[in-house]
Amino acid sequence: SLILTTHSMEECEALCTRIGIMVGGMLRCLGSGQRLRSKYGHGYQIEVGLVNFSPEQIEEKATQLLALLSGPTPSTRNAYTDVSTEETEHIFTSLGKAEWAPRVLADSSMMFDKSGSISLMALSAWCLLEDKMDALLGFFSHHFGHLQVRERQISKVRMEISVFAEDGVTKRPLSSLFGLIEAHKAALSILDYSISQTSLEQIFNQFAAQQEEEKGAAAGIVHME
Repeated sequence: SLILTTHSMEECEALCTRIGIMVGGMLRCLGSGQRLRSKYGHGYQIEVGLVNFSPEQIEEKATQLLALLSGPTPSTRNAYTDVSTEETEHIFTSLGKAEWAPRVLADSSMMFDKSGSISLMALSAWCLLEDKMDALLGFFSHHFGHLQVRERQISKVRMEISVFAEDGVTKRPLSSLFGLIEAHKAALSILDYSISQTSLEQIFNQFAAQQEEEKGAAAGIVHME
C-alpha cells in the first residue's frame, strides 16, 4: 500500500482508491470519492447557461424602453442612443423592477461612461438577460425550495440545491432533476446545463472549517524558561 498526503482533492481522486480527510490530527472520514460525496455532500451543483438574444430582439427591447422615457410624445432618439443613470432608474421603476438599479450599477460587465451614461442597446440586452435569469432562479426556488447561487457570470449561473426533498429525509434522484429541466428547457431559454454532486474540494473545505486552533503545549514537550 502507498499513502499519499496532499491538499489537492483532484490529485486524491485521480490517484487514490480510498480517501481520508484529517482535521486537527484526527481522521474524520475514509472511503472512496463517491462514498464521501454521497455521505457528506449537502447538495447538487447545477450549472446553467442561457440562450443569447439576437440583435433584432435587443433592438426591439430598446425601442420599448425608449418609449418609457418619451411617453406619448414621439422621440427623436433611436435605439442606439445613450441613457443617463437617472433615465435608467426611471426605466426600471416603470418596469416595476426598481431593485434592478443597484444591481446594474454593481455589474462590472456594464460599461457606464464617466458621466454615468450607457448605451440603450447594452441596457436592453442586460434587461432581457436579467429577466430570464430572475425567471430561472424563481423556477428553481419554487420547485426545490432554498437554493444558493454560488457563481454568476453574465449568462451563466452555478447554484446549489439540497439533495433532500421537502420532507428533509427523502433524497432527490438525479433523474427527476434532469426530467424537470428538460421539460422546461425551452420556456426558460436554457442553452446548456449540467448537474453534479458536491465536489470533494467542497467536502474537504467543510471539514477544514470545523478545525479549531490548537492551543497549549504539545504532549511530551516541556517549556523551559
